[in-house]
Amino acid sequence: MNLEKALSILSKSSPYAVSTEREQNQDLLAEYKRYIYIKTDIEADFKKALLSAKPNQIIFLCGSSGDGKSEILTQYSQKYKATRDFHLDATHSFNPSQTAIQALDVRFSEFKQSDKPLVVGINVGMLGNYAEEGAEAHDDIKKVVRDFLSRKRLVVPQEYVFLDFEDYPKFKFDAEGSVSDFAERFLKKLTAQTLENPFYALYDKELK
Repeated sequence: MNLEKALSILSKSSPYAVSTEREQNQDLLAEYKRYIYIKTDIEADFKKALLSAKPNQIIFLCGSSGDGKSEILTQYSQKYKATRDFHLDATHSFNPSQTAIQALDVRFSEFKQSDKPLVVGINVGMLGNYAEEGAEAHDDIKKVVRDFLSRKRLVVPQEYVFLDFEDYPKFKFDAEGSVSDFAERFLKKLTAQTLENPFYALYDKELK
């Protein structure tokens, strides 16, 4: 292992850029990824919602492609899948002859017969598609989704929890320009001059 290879996990083209349930990789690069992981406010709110979820609740973790939904979901799905149901990626289906919309129909039908809360990772665009194309059997869910997308959040029943990455911006603007607590914490962690930082340990080894 060298520093260049370790830093390759930061590339958006890296297989480590998106987490799936193959996760729990025990290879060395996965260890570097775990070190560099930054916990965010949306993750804290998601964990709180997940742990307090009732059997009749659906938690939607939504946003745009690449914003970090899979990172959060794969961590918690591994730990809580015995007591919660997860639909990690609503752009995917269960088999080649099925659309992503139909896969959601199946998941919601299973949820209505289940005694577990359901967690759905979904892009906002797919939420809109489901509100238009989902099965009539789930008109109740489709109406709630439409209300959420229309910003009518006060009428969304307590059985539905929407956590939207757009409500947790990683960058903010002030009189002096843009600031990012996330980027600052990330860079401090990456460049920390301590051997507990595996990236610095590689740098130190190569320097010597």
